[in-house]
Amino acid sequence: MSMWFFDDFPDLADYQALRREMRALEREYLEVRQIQAEAEEALRLNPGDVYLTARVAYYAKRRRGLEALAPRLADEYPLEVALFLPPHG
Repeated sequence: MSMWFFDDFPDLADYQALRREMRALEREYLEVRQIQAEAEEALRLNPGDVYLTARVAYYAKRRRGLEALAPRLADEYPLEVALFLPPHG
C-alpha cells in the first residue's frame, strides 16, 4: 500500500502513465542539474578552460529546455505543496 490513493487505484491507467513519464523527466532534470553543478565547480577551479565553459553552457541550455517542457520543475514551491497542505494563516 502506498501513501497516495491514486498510486494504487488500478482504473487510473492514464494517471499511472503520466506519473511514469513525469518521474522520468524529473530524473533527467535532476541528473542534468547535478552534472551542471559539477561542471560549474570544475570551471571555478579552472576558469580559462574552453571545454568546461562549453560544457556548462550546454547543460544550462539543456536544463532550460527541460524547464520549458515542464515548468513545474523550476517552481519555487512544488505543486503538491499547494494542493495538499492546509492554507496558511
